[in-house]
Amino acid sequence: MPNKRDADTSANQGTRIGPHADPIRTLIMNCAGRGITRVVLAGRAIIEEAQIKTVDTGDDQQRAQSFLEKRMASFSNSDFKRRPASELFPPGFPVR
Repeated sequence: MPNKRDADTSANQGTRIGPHADPIRTLIMNCAGRGITRVVLAGRAIIEEAQIKTVDTGDDQQRAQSFLEKRMASFSNSDFKRRPASELFPPGFPVR
């Protein structure tokens, strides 16, 4: 039975983080969150294949996009010309 303080983290796959002698130091100094592929705490897999297993993230992207669109649309209310969001936030590149 693993001790409650036992933790296993894997982020050493691929060449993104470079060479390493000490995996914990490399994790702290060289890795970003996207580099974490597996985390096991007290024998329970929390992250597998870079996906959080303990949180339902199914609709997070859709909710975040909806929030952004509402937030951008709200700027029209405080714009002195009441311009639409499409005019206040034009695309960076032409959209065809």
